[in-house]
Amino acid sequence: MIFFTMLGGIGLTMIVCAMLIFIRCLKKQFGPAIIESFVQLFSQSLDQFTRRVLIIFMQVLGVGNALYIALFMIQQQPISWHLLMAFNVPFIVFSLTTYTMIKSFPHALSSILCQPPYALNRILKPLIFAGFFQTFSFFGAFATGLFFCLVWFDIFGLLSAAFALLVVSFYYRCAGGAYRATALNHPNQHQERSVLTHPADILIKSGHIIASIGGFYLDIFGSWFIAIAACFIYIQGIVETQTLVDFLRFPEVQWVLAVVVSTAISMVFSMGFVWLRRRSSNLFLETGYIMIGSSFALMCAFTSQINGLPFLLFAMGGALLGMLAIAFFTNYLTSFYHPPIQFICKQAQHGAAHVLISSFFNGLVGNAAFILLLMVVFFQIYSALEVIGILMVVVYALSIAVIGCSIHVFSIFASQVVDIVEYEDNPMNQSIVSRLKKLVHSSIAIGNSYSSASGLLSSSAVLISALSLSRFLDSIALSDIVFGIGLGIVCMIVFYAISISGTYRALLVTHQEVKRQLSDIVQIEVENKSHPNMFKLSDAHSLNALKTITLPGVWMLLALCITYIAMPINGFYGVLMGIFIMVCHQSFFWSLFSDSVEVAVDRMKSGRFGGQNTSAFSGLNQAYLYVHYFQWVLGPSGVIIMKFVAMIALLSMFI
Repeated sequence: MIFFTMLGGIGLTMIVCAMLIFIRCLKKQFGPAIIESFVQLFSQSLDQFTRRVLIIFMQVLGVGNALYIALFMIQQQPISWHLLMAFNVPFIVFSLTTYTMIKSFPHALSSILCQPPYALNRILKPLIFAGFFQTFSFFGAFATGLFFCLVWFDIFGLLSAAFALLVVSFYYRCAGGAYRATALNHPNQHQERSVLTHPADILIKSGHIIASIGGFYLDIFGSWFIAIAACFIYIQGIVETQTLVDFLRFPEVQWVLAVVVSTAISMVFSMGFVWLRRRSSNLFLETGYIMIGSSFALMCAFTSQINGLPFLLFAMGGALLGMLAIAFFTNYLTSFYHPPIQFICKQAQHGAAHVLISSFFNGLVGNAAFILLLMVVFFQIYSALEVIGILMVVVYALSIAVIGCSIHVFSIFASQVVDIVEYEDNPMNQSIVSRLKKLVHSSIAIGNSYSSASGLLSSSAVLISALSLSRFLDSIALSDIVFGIGLGIVCMIVFYAISISGTYRALLVTHQEVKRQLSDIVQIEVENKSHPNMFKLSDAHSLNALKTITLPGVWMLLALCITYIAMPINGFYGVLMGIFIMVCHQSFFWSLFSDSVEVAVDRMKSGRFGGQNTSAFSGLNQAYLYVHYFQWVLGPSGVIIMKFVAMIALLSMFI
């Protein structure tokens, strides 16, 4: 019970720490007029999106609860209010937590940039506090939520809570990506920005924050929660328990709780290290090493105290090396200092087609290496530890992804600061910009690649536990499975097609509104003369972005419902497998493919290979305007759908 008690205590402690950081260390201060104008417009843009999302969430809760009650009434069964609360409470908690994190971002940005002339130490201090505020807020909510889910709810409650996290993450991650993608192709794309408050640039930055702060946390932590739920469901499926105390006595359950506790302790411990080492050029990367190393040491100590689990030390080492291998290999493929990105930049002089071909090679090689690594690790673990070993190692591997997510958030803050400091074009700030860029690029590999990896790991864990416990494996009809796989692939292709079409339509509507404001508002591109109407622009843009992902989501729900009703259960499992195979094949590939082009664009903007005033950059930029659909819309949405179908497979066991 000690790890269970520590889980609730450390969750509440991190929430309190986050509140103290925000109150005492991120105080509101005023800076130059242009920065204050930008922060105000930035806040308006984020406010309109979060307001729209909350309205949709209220509708989702109302419709979902009504359908649930109506279904039970039609079947003349007693309504399980316990199960209903298991969905509603986590849904509301994580919605409000993400809402608070996004709303606080402009406030934190203002505290970082309040006192020019800028000095690196003056910028790093509030930047570090802002990153830890975000991390402690969400991790505290996660640990506390998991604690109360175990206290209040049963296995179905864990499934309902996981579904709630999936729905919230789908809207923030995918709608935020659509928000950014539909703003990237803006009017006067190839012209240098004349003012910090340009409406299109504010939309781009807002989409980046929505997808990378709210969506990224929900995506990674949601994958972790799903893997933990799958592990607990499998344990309870193979051994019957009557009470929570009996369940918590199993060594495997204690070990999973110890993973969460050790990760949280390592994050708190790393705050002191970051504060002492803030002069390091690889600050964020070193912080990640400290978090991973301390969490691994804690887990070794915890594992030695849990009876019957010493064999997991070797599996933990394999999971750790596997996740680090993904990070290092992805960094090699997406870092400008290594041959792959340099080759892409050299090919840009021949046009956009050559950029896409060389980037495809990068993505395909990375995807093949990732899937091969996953297959080898899973096979070796299954041979030694069987299903329970795979589930527990996936939980530990996802704790590494959570640490990577926390480090990546620091680089998001730093990248926003770099864009604003660069705008002033002050030679005195050049050393600060150069140093901050190194901090940003030190964690470039910890982004979309870890998001895709965590989605694949969590969904694999759910599918493995579902198939292991399924009662239908003894009567498999091969023809139904094969037909279902093909149907699942078709369903996913239609999903991607609707997503691309909706994103393009939203893009055109946004362009028209941005052009209208640029022509109708006098001196909008002159500093401190006039400002765009961000309330109107962001509200319309938010609505279009949410429409972009809502229709494909409805399509997937209808497709799964129809196939479940019309096909035998083996065929339905085939549909789920087809969707899983489709996304597994493409999600990690898309993240590497798109990141490669984005890094090349960023490096040429900084003056490499002739800079952005060359024909080579024009071809590279055209390729980037193509791949951002994959990076911000199709990649993350596919990963969340993959987790969703895995949860459906697990739920079908209990129906």
